[in-house]
Amino acid sequence: MDAYMYRQIEGYSRLLRDCESNTLQKGLSMDDIVSRYGEPLDCRAAEDGSGKKCLYNHPLEYFSSSRIYLAFDDEEKLVSWVKEGG
Repeated sequence: MDAYMYRQIEGYSRLLRDCESNTLQKGLSMDDIVSRYGEPLDCRAAEDGSGKKCLYNHPLEYFSSSRIYLAFDDEEKLVSWVKEGG
């Protein structure tokens, strides 16, 4: 369990850094994102019905860390992201 939690923290930290430095690349596949940053906390259909929206958050600081939402199109390619809080 410690190894899993460490990987999740490291993945979230990489994603946060890439979002803040604007180096996260549109067009990455969902598989690429998961392999680079780990599993999202939650994924669900987008509100407008196109693609899905996934949430990443620090696994141990849920309420105090930034939340990062990644939006994917119907082909599961990254189209946008938003960082909230933190």
